[in-house]
Amino acid sequence: MSASDLPFTQQDLRRAIPDRCFEPNLWRSMAYLVFDLAVIAGLYAILAQT
Repeated sequence: MSASDLPFTQQDLRRAIPDRCFEPNLWRSMAYLVFDLAVIAGLYAILAQT
């Protein structure tokens, strides 16, 4: 299925999502990065013990 076959456009999706969701937030991005790195480190620690 190509993008031209879809019953909606990218603009339709953009209008359906609140504008606040498209505003960059450095602190939130850094929090996600730290969380992801902690999960990776935790999984590595678990794997290293087996």
